[in-house]
Order: sequence, then C-alpha cells, then structure tokens
Amino acid sequence: MKTISNTLTVGKEHAGLDLYCTLNMDGKPIDRFRSRSFLGSFAHMLQGLMHGGPDWKLGVNGYYSSYSDGRSNSMSTYDYWIIQESSADSPMTVKMKYTNFFRDFRGKDEAYPNTIYIYNAPNHNGLYRGVYQGGGYVALYHLDGSPVDGSIGTAVGGTINPTIGYHRFPVTAHTSDTYWPNYTFQNWDIIVGRSDTPVSVEDVYLWDRISPGSGDGQLSHGAKSTSPIVTDKPTSRFTMSKAFTNHQASDVVVRELAIVTGLATGNSDVNDAVGQGYSMVRDTLDSPLTIPTGRTLTVDYELVVRLSPDTLDTDIDGTNGGFVQSFMESIRSCTFRSFGNKVRLSLAGGVGLTSMSNNPDIRPWEYGIRLGDDNTFVSMTDTSLNLDDGARNGFDHGSGDGQLYHYGNDVSLVEYDTLANKALFSVSRIFENKGAVALDIREIGLFANTAPNSSQTSTSHLSGSPTLIARTALHPTDQFTIQPGEYKKVKYIIEVIA
Repeated sequence: MKTISNTLTVGKEHAGLDLYCTLNMDGKPIDRFRSRSFLGSFAHMLQGLMHGGPDWKLGVNGYYSSYSDGRSNSMSTYDYWIIQESSADSPMTVKMKYTNFFRDFRGKDEAYPNTIYIYNAPNHNGLYRGVYQGGGYVALYHLDGSPVDGSIGTAVGGTINPTIGYHRFPVTAHTSDTYWPNYTFQNWDIIVGRSDTPVSVEDVYLWDRISPGSGDGQLSHGAKSTSPIVTDKPTSRFTMSKAFTNHQASDVVVRELAIVTGLATGNSDVNDAVGQGYSMVRDTLDSPLTIPTGRTLTVDYELVVRLSPDTLDTDIDGTNGGFVQSFMESIRSCTFRSFGNKVRLSLAGGVGLTSMSNNPDIRPWEYGIRLGDDNTFVSMTDTSLNLDDGARNGFDHGSGDGQLYHYGNDVSLVEYDTLANKALFSVSRIFENKGAVALDIREIGLFANTAPNSSQTSTSHLSGSPTLIARTALHPTDQFTIQPGEYKKVKYIIEVIA
C-alpha cells in the first residue's frame, strides 16, 4: 500500500509556525531575533491534543492540584518545592519536603523516566534524571546518565520539581488531584534566567531561572498580555508580552528566555515562584543582557504561522499550504487557562469515537485527514476543501462512486531526533475506494475540533463541527489517483525544530 506524506513544520523559517522575539528596555527596542527554540514539549502538546485518547503524554506525575494535594494539606505552603538537604556524594542526593510528589516517580533507567528540574539552587541548576530512595530523597544524574557531583557545592534552598513525566492518560482523565496532561499545557507565561547552556529539543525548563520578587537576584514580574490575532493571506500572528523590573540595588543579567506553561496556578509572582510548568520555548541570548537598577525589560514573543510557498497559482509555483488561521486560534487559546481547551485540536481519537460510522450528533470520519479534488492555492482563511464548490467539502465517506471509505486516524507517539535537534510525530489515515470510478486527489486537509468544552469529565467531547486547521494544495506532479478497489495511506508529519 502506497503512503503519501506531507510535512507541517513548527520552528522552520518562512514555513509553518515560527517565532520572533523582541526585547525592549523601558519601552525602547534593543534587539529582535528569530527564535530557533521550540522544544519537544510543544510536540507533546500538539500530539496529546490531537490524539485525545489513552497515550503517553508529557504531564505531572502523582498527586498534584493547584488548590490542594488531593488529601488534606493546602498547597499554599510553597516550601513543599524547596530542597531541604543535599549531600556531597556522587551521585548527589537531595531531599524534598513533600514526598507525595514522588508518587509514580519513574527512575532514570525506567521507560519514560521523569525529568527533574532545579533552579535558584546555590550551585546546582538544570535538568536531571533521578533514582528515588524514599522519604523524599532522590539521587540525581545528568541527562547523559553520569552522576551529579555533590562535592562542588550545595543545592539547599533551590526549587525542585521531580514530577515531570509521561503518563498513559486520555484527554478526559480527571480526578480531584490529577489534571489532564493536555490541561497542563495551558496558561502560558514568559520567564527569564541566567544560563547560557545551549538549547536542546529535550529541554523542559530554564537551566537557571531568575525568580520573581524584589530581593537580591530577583526581578518583579508584570502581568502577561496576549494580543488579538492578525491575519492576512499568507500569515496569521499574535504576540505575548511580559515586563520584568529590577527593584534591587544591583544589576541583574539575563541570558535565557522561555515560554512556559503555568498549569492552573495563574500568573502571579507568588505562584510563578512555585516553579511548575513546562517550557514550550527556550532561547539563549547571543550576548548577556543587563537590567540596571530601576529599569524594565519587556519581552515580546510573536508567534507567526505562514503558508509556504505564498502563491496565487498552484500549477505554476508548486504544492503549497500549511496550518491556517483556525489552528492559530486554538494555539492562542492555550495561552489562557480554561478546562474547555483540553479538547481543542482533537482528531476524534477519544473515548466513544472509535468507529467511523455516522453518529447522530458527531460523524467521526469528518475529523482528521480528508481528501479533495480542488488544488486552488491555499489561503490563511480557508475553512474547507473544494473551494470552488460550496456544496462539497472533499470526498464524502461511503462505498459508492465518488466516495472514499475513511478508516480511523492514527496519531503516532512523539519521537526525538537529537542530531537534528527536533521532535516529530505523524497523523495518518487509510482511504479505500469501494466504488467503480477512479478518484483524482488534488488536495489534502486536516480537520479538528476547535470548540471548547467546559465539562471536566465529558467523553462526548467534540463539538460536532470539525474545522479545517491545515490544508495542502497539490501541484500536478504531486497529485495521485485512488483506483477502484485500491487503498492509499495519507500522512502528515509534524516536525518541531529547536
């Protein structure tokens, strides 16, 4: 069976979803650069949202809630996250006060190991693996497996989060103490740090975060703002901004930036200091940036989705397309906190939607990859296939002439290509022509749920209104035919490049 593949990119210049950063000091621009630092966490976010069903997703292990620990203790005691002890051994052993954060902890030699991040420690900051030894004690190892040398200094007083790991949860999994892994990718924020450690696609946080506050070595955080979306023919974009003010008596030097999720904790200085969340983006600056006393640094991250190539004629300029505006609207929605956003971008892989047969309220075949026969150039505001025929939206599902039988969508696990510094997964679907007439395929579309669902436990979590989030118009040399009785697999490969 032949497979037809196309790629949707995140982090590639002038194609797909891209990112630009502008730095302002007291309102005056001092630098603007293209970010090359989307991380694997972003791939896990897209994969988790699109898959919807039980799968390995990046999430928070064990007992966690923004309001309580699922039992009786209030999470307002933030010293739960503070390192109480650290040894001078190799590997260095550290102790965390709240042992329930090690519930379901997976060690460095297990499948899907937890990632531990530490910041604001005197001598040890960064990303680690661990071996839990009970009683809140964990032995630390570098990501390459070598032990952390505790003789070089202490980690006492630093903030530690040992709970980042992978879970086999569906999008709808929810209890009083465990949030959906998809929900944990919401409520984005901007943070800054001191480290110039090179960016890796495997990073999940800053290596040395500058904590919020007005004390020595801290920066006061302003409120995050997110602009409306602005769309033209080839692009759709919005900007996240946040200000950092130096209220202390000495300069503060910034070397790294990140877009990080805030889980359910909000954006206040107090909750930011807890240190929960994942970095979707991490940048290191070419030169250290000094924030003098009394000055304010504002970081603007502009997310841009762009069609490639930008053309008005597919037959002349070649196959074109990419993510469209509705995809960007769902990405922007993730920058806020909402239970309903857990179901955005679902491709009908969730509970109760495993059959491609028609449903009275939801027709699952309409979600995921669909095919059409109109190769009109792609525009950012496209909402359907067959742009020249308002009565059609690609080939219908069925066994008759002029129809295609749609099998289920397959969303693969996220894989890392560390040599290329990227993470990727695929969405694929098999189509069968059960009719007697050959069907020429000139366009490919990806349809997803883009409506929120406020129910915290609903399994019927799709809107019933699938929305086009990506479209590819095929040049004649890339077009293909599905003959009567023939099967074809069509695949979108989604790459996140750091």
